[in-house]
Order: sequence, then structure tokens, then C-alpha cells
Amino acid sequence: MEFIKNNFLRLTDVSLSLCINPYSGKPFKTEDILGVVSFFDEAGFDSLEIGGPETFYPVIEYLGENPFERIERINKHIKKTPSMMKISGIHLTGKTRCPDYIIEEFIKKSCDSGIDIFKLYDPLNLFSNMDCAINQIKKSSAELRGCLLIQHEFLEKDVKEFLGKALDFQKNGASSLLIEDPEGFVHPDRVFEIVKRVKKKVKIPVHFSAKNNGGTAAISCLNAFEAGASSVETSLSSFSLPMDYPFPEFFLSLLERTGKKPHVKTEILIDIKRTMDKFIHEKHRYSGDLLPCFSDPELNFYKITKSVKNNLENELKELGFEDKRKEALSLVNCIKKDLGSFPFVFPFDLMAVTQAVNNLVFDNDLESYKIVSDQVKAHCLDLNGRLSETAVRNLPKPLKKIRSIKKFDCIFSEEKKMPGNGINLSSQKLVEFIFPDIKNKKFDQDKYPEKTSNLKKFNVFINKNFYEVEVDIDDDLSNPLIQKKEAEVSKIQTESFDETEKEIKKTEPEKNDKTLESQELYNVLAPMPGTVFSLVKHENEDVKPGETLIVMEAMKMENPILSQKNGVVKKIFFKKGDTVSKNDLLMTIEC
Repeated sequence: MEFIKNNFLRLTDVSLSLCINPYSGKPFKTEDILGVVSFFDEAGFDSLEIGGPETFYPVIEYLGENPFERIERINKHIKKTPSMMKISGIHLTGKTRCPDYIIEEFIKKSCDSGIDIFKLYDPLNLFSNMDCAINQIKKSSAELRGCLLIQHEFLEKDVKEFLGKALDFQKNGASSLLIEDPEGFVHPDRVFEIVKRVKKKVKIPVHFSAKNNGGTAAISCLNAFEAGASSVETSLSSFSLPMDYPFPEFFLSLLERTGKKPHVKTEILIDIKRTMDKFIHEKHRYSGDLLPCFSDPELNFYKITKSVKNNLENELKELGFEDKRKEALSLVNCIKKDLGSFPFVFPFDLMAVTQAVNNLVFDNDLESYKIVSDQVKAHCLDLNGRLSETAVRNLPKPLKKIRSIKKFDCIFSEEKKMPGNGINLSSQKLVEFIFPDIKNKKFDQDKYPEKTSNLKKFNVFINKNFYEVEVDIDDDLSNPLIQKKEAEVSKIQTESFDETEKEIKKTEPEKNDKTLESQELYNVLAPMPGTVFSLVKHENEDVKPGETLIVMEAMKMENPILSQKNGVVKKIFFKKGDTVSKNDLLMTIEC
């Protein structure tokens, strides 16, 4: 406390980057938060993070908004405080490895939207994955805040290597350095030691950040500050969950007890919270608690993040394996260890979850890693950065075999060359590359139509919560027309079913055909619900055991469906982009 009393603790806020609506669990629409952005600007924060991996995909997927326009609109209300964006070197804000020209255009577009500081990191702390981004940030005259990630498994040799990378950031023009515990399981005493040693090595300001999954983020932040950190990252409770970042109110209360005047104005934070809480209650007629007031002990027990737990439970629910929840939770960290002990940050957290579910569903006592996702294959082939000798040595045998493959059929093996008109790419094109699964999904600014005079109000009661719902009813739609439409749909569905049935029957061998009597039809079934991401093999193509037939997408990750037999593809029943259920017939192979 004496140290805090004699020094200034500054706070960086990431609320506008997370921007979670505690009512829906989805991000706030841009127009819903613009009214409080100026409050954040006046509050006295060291900087404001307004974009990053946790922002881009949800804004596109759930809101249909252009994320660059969102950042630009927010920035217009920020006059005094530097705005910051978090990006991963070769992944930027997505899961796809990006070529240099995409990285350069993304940073240019972000600067044009008003970003002052780029918080740059790599999940593996590899500088080779950040070179292009560093060069472009310096060309754009923006400030570079180098970010290095720490984990609770850090050994002494890891810390020594970590110190060297801190110096590398300083040599490469970083104006500040952020040490981040993205999982929140590093012991506070270890945090103090690492920050202290980094401060002795570098001359630039050192900042600290920790997620609160383990419940000790606030203590770690205080230890980091005592070790010499200039600022720590926080998030207001109206925009985040307790497992995200520590709340600024904690630090303000602590400073108040020392008799020292904080930089951040408490009364403005109160105004922000009151405004947002009032908005949620009035707009959604929501009467329940906005946030859970406790942490989750399972996160600390299994050493996983909240996002990993949520994604895992959702995927198990889709597959009908909810009773295997405990086994799956334990498997996630085994996958992490097998692949080289990376931290659970996007997109590595999704990769670990998908592979853990694959192992749970398909492996047996005699064989492991029977189905390996494309993301894991790419990782084993150094497409996320060169694995260390120790990581390669510790790979399980099935994953070591993958390293002997020079090329495999998936989106990562396609070489993305700079197009002729690669300069000044549109926001749409940039986003389509970074998030291939939202391709052809246009930013829909007219997603919410104007209300008509036919608006009707209904009362909805769910458990103990009450909601008032408005429904736009088209009174001009007559019953005969509805019946006609229903009849047309029914007819189309019947015809579609009949045609599919005929096609399936065509693939069955006829008793009178002596040639087909000796041939066997092998049915390839969907092992999980999902979307057909790509068709690797097409009709009349030869296939061999182990070759990829179809790539399915589930939980934002790609999973290859492999052939088990030799033969020729006879019939394919789904096309790219189609949604399939578990055990749907994907294709037949004539053996």
C-alpha cells in the first residue's frame, strides 16, 4: 500500500473492445454505445482499446456491421484519449494465416479509422510472425505496443527467452511493452518476478494485463504495479463478465483508501454504468440481474478460460455428448500440451476445443488422433510459426507423421497471392479473407427495417423475467395466400425428397446387373452436425484410404472427413455451404 501511495497507477480500459451486452451475451450495436463513448474519453484512462479479435467476428456475425466503420464511429467521440487495437501478427483478428499484403492493408485501414496504438502479439511469442505488422505499423506512424504472453507453465528457460524478446520489441521501435496473462492462472508472485526482470532489461514503459479466470487478476495487477508497471488493463462491469478483466472500481477504491487522488474520475464511471443499465432495462424490459456476481471455480480447477469452456460445452451439446463433459474438459489441456503448450488465445483456443472433441468422439484405446482438424495439421506443419525442438519431440506419433507430409488438402495449403488490384482493398474484401466462413455475407446497414403502423405489442414471461416484445404484422397477407405458399413449399419439399430417394436408389446395385453384384457401396456419413466447408473429392474421382473427401465446419473450425477405403466417388449429396446433421449421408464410394 505504501508503494501505491507514493506512485501513480494508471488504468487502460478495454470495455469498448469487449462490449458485451450482459442481457444477450452478444456485442452492443454501435448506436447503442455511442452515447457513453465521450464519457470514457473524459474519465482519464491511459488509453482505450476499441477493437481486436474479440470484436471483429461477433460484430460481423451477430450485428451485420462493418467493424472498420464501427471503430471509425467510436473514434469520432474520442478526442483526448489514445485509441488502441489488439491484433495477432499473422492472424490479425481471425483464425486464417494472412499474407503480407492483407496485413499491410488491414493496418492501413485501421489507421484510417483512427487507431493510435496497435497492441501486437503472437500466441507463440514468435517474432517471425510479427515482422510484417511491425514494419507496417511504423510506416503508418502509429504507436507500437509490443505484447508478450505468459503462462502458468513458464519455466526459468522460458523466462530467459521471454526477456530476450522484450529487448527485441524495444530494438524494433516499440514505444511500450505489455506483459499479458491471457488465461489468468500465473501466480501473482510470479507476475511480480517477471515484470521486475523485464523492467531491468528495457527502457520503455511496461504495462500489464490479466484475465480473471483464476480470480486473481486484480492481485496480479497490483503486484505488477509494485514491480514497476506503468498501467494495468481493466473493463467496466457493464461491458464484461467477472472472468474477463478486473473492474476499475477495485483500483479506484484502493487508491481512495491511500488518500491519493486517482487519474480516473469515479463519478464519470458511475454515469456510464447508470446510463448503460438504464438502457438495458428500458430497451429490453429486462428485470433480472445483468451479471453473475461470482467467478467459476471450474476454470481454475481445469486451468481453462471461460471461452474454452463455453465453446466446449456448446460443441458437446450439438453432438449429444453432454454426459462426457468432464472427460472433455480434462482433454483440452492434454491437447494443449501435445501441441506445444500455447496459451488459450484466439484462434488457438478453438483449435484445442475442436481437437479435444474429435479425440473424445472418435479415438479408442488402440488409436489416438483418428480425425485431425485442418488447424492442427497446419500447426504441426509450422504454418502458425516454427515449433520448437522440444514441442516437435513431444508430439504424439500420429501428429509426427503429419510433419512428413509436404502438402495437404485444405484452405491453408492454397497460396494466396496479391491480386492485381491489391492496393486499397475494401473493408468487405479484407474481412472476407480474414474470416472465410462469412464470405458473401454483406454488411447489412438496413438489417433493422422501419416500424410500420401494424406494430403489435405482446407480453412474454420467461421464468421470473418479464419482456415486452413488439411484432410487425402484415395485415395485407390473406389466409388463402398463406395456404398457397404452404402448399408450394410442401410440394417442393416432397419433390426434393423423391428426387433424393431416386438418386440414392440409383447408387444401389441392381440384382440383374452382374457387374455391380461384385461391387460394394461405401456410405460416408457425417460424424457431427455442421456445414460443408469444401468438397475435396468430386464425383468419378478415385480415392484412397486416408485421403480427405470433405471438409466440414463445426464451431468455426474445419474438420476433414477421411476415406476409409479405396474406390471411386459415385454420388455426392451435399454441396459447399449446405448444413448437415449427424449421420447424414454425405457421399457414396464404389469400392
